[in-house]
Amino acid sequence: MYIGLGEMKEEAMLELERIRYGKKTVIKDQDLEVVIVIPISSEEKPGEETPTPVSAEEIESEKKEALEIFLVKPLIKQFAEIESSIDKSIVVSTSVNPLNYVSPVMYNPKDFSKIALRDVEKSVHTASAASSIIVDVLKKVPLIEFEKAEFVKMLRIEKVVDIEVEPSIKILDYVAHPRLAFHQLHKINYVRVDKEVGAKILRIQSLAGDVESASDEVLLEHEDVVKHFFNSSLSRMVMDRPFLILARKPMVFKERFEYIEFLKRLLRELYRVCAGGLPTPIDIRTAFEEIKLDVEAGKHIYVIDVDEAFQREVKDDVAKYVADRLRELYSQGLGFLIFYGSQDKLIKLKESLRKVLCKTVQPVEIAVLENWRIYGLANLVWGKVGFELAEIENMREDVDLDSYAVKLEEEFYRKIVMLASDLDIIISVEPSKRDEERLGGESLLHYSVKAFVVKYLKEHEKIPDHNIFTEYAIGDIVVDVYTKHSKYGDLAIEVETLYGTTIPLLKLRNTIEARLSKGLRLWIVIPNPQLMLFLTDISKLRSIYRKRYGEQVEFYTLDIEKGVLVKLSEIVKKVKQLITLQRESSNN
Repeated sequence: MYIGLGEMKEEAMLELERIRYGKKTVIKDQDLEVVIVIPISSEEKPGEETPTPVSAEEIESEKKEALEIFLVKPLIKQFAEIESSIDKSIVVSTSVNPLNYVSPVMYNPKDFSKIALRDVEKSVHTASAASSIIVDVLKKVPLIEFEKAEFVKMLRIEKVVDIEVEPSIKILDYVAHPRLAFHQLHKINYVRVDKEVGAKILRIQSLAGDVESASDEVLLEHEDVVKHFFNSSLSRMVMDRPFLILARKPMVFKERFEYIEFLKRLLRELYRVCAGGLPTPIDIRTAFEEIKLDVEAGKHIYVIDVDEAFQREVKDDVAKYVADRLRELYSQGLGFLIFYGSQDKLIKLKESLRKVLCKTVQPVEIAVLENWRIYGLANLVWGKVGFELAEIENMREDVDLDSYAVKLEEEFYRKIVMLASDLDIIISVEPSKRDEERLGGESLLHYSVKAFVVKYLKEHEKIPDHNIFTEYAIGDIVVDVYTKHSKYGDLAIEVETLYGTTIPLLKLRNTIEARLSKGLRLWIVIPNPQLMLFLTDISKLRSIYRKRYGEQVEFYTLDIEKGVLVKLSEIVKKVKQLITLQRESSNN
């Protein structure tokens, strides 16, 4: 084959090489086989994997079913020759010090400013009495000193192995470390001896007196609000024995200050506290000759309206019947037999029963104070604690005391029952398993007040649901409500209805000491009726524990209208205000 190249007349020969192909399987399974056709070079080196040779006819016959992919071998030209040369004319001087190129940081301190010594105050302040006592106590703290041990010479070695090895921490139990114990101070006469001045006697007041002046937050005996308005302290009728009550009807404002319904409700709460459960109610306003009932006091609130039952005079046979019943009181439990009547009728009844009264129970005489401020007492008993004096001072004259007290009671229990029936409350407030009033469980009042507390914490203390726990176990005690308060820390809240406790103050004392021993801050919430019955004693108990533990313990009751807890000190102030205003008006 000859190719013409323009003007060049030289001959050139093009040699064509026949290309050979080989097959190589790269993927093979039951559904697919991938075979590649690779051109085979004549310059294949030995040791290289050579595909299986295949003829051109075989390739042509398989083209119909095969996917042609031509693999072209890259042609790599020969690398150009690389020449290297070394210039040996460069010489590194050996006299150069490499450290000259390092620049260390130089420290150049400034000159010190002139320091002048100022005058030292040489006046000596006289130490206070308390600090002097502390200094002297610290100086006299007993120290433990050990004498140098004598040299011990080993005589014999016992090679006995003791299996029971006492740990070192247990051995320390036998080392007695002296400790200082400080009792509560009352009056301390302290003598401090000064070598230059001489003896100086200092008097230290009682530490308990420094806590707070509690006169404004404690009610004295003559400030018992129930005794002030009813002429008798109901809280003293707590013994397990029956009581005979002669209750005189109002003498001036006869209809407005009728109080027997109010009194019955107070006695009912008193009975539930001291005996537990509900007393049997009997109210007699029928002529005595027409009834065939046994007159008794035990487990009863037995009311006889003297003006109705003995319309004209106390007949001899009726007097003998009543006298026989009074002789039976000696073996009856707590209860109340009440003769309610006008002053004249009560005097005649006492005269008829004079002989038997000397040999049986002594009657408790009750008379209402006919003053509009007694409506304030009804407010406090049934949770309407935020009232203003002007409200009761301007009370309509046609609103009698009994009707007013009964209306307040209905409102109190209506709101209490609403809380106990609220679905959100039922889900979040656990019932107590502790027995109350010997009923085998928790009373409705206790559960409702607990719900009242939980709602108060959420709405007024802004504590989230997940941080409020009811019936929460802490060691061996169970707390009604427990929360981590942002201000007070670990806060335990105990609801105390006082039902079935017999001695209310003893129950409160045990509750306080058990909770404070766990390091908890304690709130005690007492429903309004029970608090008002025992307000004088509870205020004294609070004062005692406030002196011992400060703000770690506090007493509360309910403001049923506003839905908030009210401190006991606020109730005491309201009571003092009522009593003071009443006495001032009586003097004027």
